[in-house]
Amino acid sequence: MTKKIDTHAHLGECCVFGLYATEEDMVRRMDESGVDATIVQPYPGAKDYVKRHDEIAELCAKYPGRFFGLASLSPHVGKDAYQCEIERCVKDLKVVALKIHTIGHAVNPLSEDADVAFATAHHFGIPAMVHTGMASHFHCPLFAFRLRISIRS
Repeated sequence: MTKKIDTHAHLGECCVFGLYATEEDMVRRMDESGVDATIVQPYPGAKDYVKRHDEIAELCAKYPGRFFGLASLSPHVGKDAYQCEIERCVKDLKVVALKIHTIGHAVNPLSEDADVAFATAHHFGIPAMVHTGMASHFHCPLFAFRLRISIRS
C-alpha cells in the first residue's frame, strides 16, 4: 500500500511570517487530505527553538509513525550552540533531518554558517533540507549548487 507523506509541516508560532500551527490543526489537515505521515519542524521564526523541538518530539511520541521531527534553527547562533542543539535533537529527540531556511534564518547557503549546518548534518548522518523559492538568489537551488561546486573545486 502506498503511503502519503507530507515532508514539510510546521508546529508553533513564527514571528518572521506571522503564522501559527497547532497539533490539532496538523492532525485535522492530515486526516482531511489522507496524509499518513508528516515531517514536522519549527517555523523559522520560532521564538524558542529548544522548546519547539521538545514539543515536536512529544508530538512524535504521541503519534508514532505519523509524525517525524526535523530540527530547524538559525546557524547564526554560533557553531557550538548550533552543533549542540542538533546533537540533542538527533540523539535525544530522534529527529530525522535538519533545515536551513534561507529567508527565515537569513542564511546564504554558500556561507560559512551554512557550511556548519551541512557539516553537522553530515556528521550525524541526516539530510539537510534547504528552503528554496523565488524571493532571492539564496533560494535558487541551481545557483547554489553551481557556486558550491565551483567554490569547493
